[in-house]
Amino acid sequence: MPHFTKLAFACAFSIFGLAAIAQDTVGALSDPEIAHIVGTALKEEIATADLASKTTTDPTIRVFAQATSRAASRAHRTVDDMLTTRDLQATDDPLSQSLSGAAADQRGQLTRLTDAAFDKAYANNEMLYDQMVIGILDVTLSPSAKGGRLKAALETCRAFFKLQLAGTEALARRLK
Repeated sequence: MPHFTKLAFACAFSIFGLAAIAQDTVGALSDPEIAHIVGTALKEEIATADLASKTTTDPTIRVFAQATSRAASRAHRTVDDMLTTRDLQATDDPLSQSLSGAAADQRGQLTRLTDAAFDKAYANNEMLYDQMVIGILDVTLSPSAKGGRLKAALETCRAFFKLQLAGTEALARRLK
């Protein structure tokens, strides 16, 4: 089995575990915890995009990864601005920790790959990650959010991840 396929299976397994945690926390999260989760999702997106822009030899993937990093940084600033405006401090929680750990594990797997294998694994990993984050936003974070500004920030983040998903799906099709 090619290494990038193993990586995709590992990512999917992580997603199922995170989905279970997300489902268990519906309604139980505070706004500061929700802000931390979405902030973590964006930070991990930035870290993976930065890895891809440094590692890939494919100019299309490099441009995509750099654009991803810039867009995720803007979305992250939206969350930070909302926290500052509401005088809130983001609060760590098990879902943030699981999300961060799973993303770090996937980046660790990606660092072992080069060239086309890296590019395929990056595109597939990002596609699964974006789907997972959209699911967490839809099933757990948005229904649990209480503040209007947080809900607006979550919609901004959801729009970002939907655009990212479309982009990673196009990359994955191109790399097959």
